[in-house]
Amino acid sequence: MPIRIFFLLALGAFAQPPVIVTPPDRFDVYRQMREYLQLTDAQFETILRNNNEFNQWAGGKQRRMAQVQDEIAVETAREVLVAGALGIRYAEVEGIRRHIAERRKELYTLNQAVLTDAQKVKFKVLEDTMKLDPVITGARAANLLPEQDNCVIFGDLARVTIPATFCRDQFFPGGIGILPLPLPGQP
Repeated sequence: MPIRIFFLLALGAFAQPPVIVTPPDRFDVYRQMREYLQLTDAQFETILRNNNEFNQWAGGKQRRMAQVQDEIAVETAREVLVAGALGIRYAEVEGIRRHIAERRKELYTLNQAVLTDAQKVKFKVLEDTMKLDPVITGARAANLLPEQDNCVIFGDLARVTIPATFCRDQFFPGGIGILPLPLPGQP
C-alpha cells in the first residue's frame, strides 16, 4: 500500500513539466503599500535605507546565532554533557534573538516617523485591519467566508484546533502534480 501511494505521488509529480515561479520584485511588493499611503520618493527611499541598514546589522547577528547553534550541536553530541557550556550558548542565542526583536521595534518606530499625519491615519487603518486576521482565518475555517484561491483550511472547530491553511501553489506551483490519495480502507 505505501509503495502504491509513493508511486502515485511520483507519477503525478512528473506528469507535467515543472512550473518555475519567480518571486516578485521587491519594489513590486511595496507598490500597493506605497500607493495606499501615498509615500513620496524621499519617504520611500528613507524606509528602504532604514530596512537595508537593519537587514545588514541583523544578518551579522543571525550569522553569529548560526555559529552558536553549531556550537550547541557539537556540545550536545559530546558523550558527557557540560551544562555550563550548553547554558552559556543557549543564553547567547536568546540574547541575540531579544536584541534583534528590540532593534526591529526601533526600526518600526523609525520608519513610521517618516509618515505625515494624513499617512498615519491610513497606517492606523492597516494596523486595525491586521487585528482581524485571526477572525478572518476562523471565519474561513468555519466556512463562513470563502477560502483563498486554490487553498483549503483545515481545522476542527469542535476540538478547537488551530486552523491551518494548505495552498497547493505553495508546494506545487500551478497546483499541478498531486493525485488524490485514497482514504484508509479504500483500494
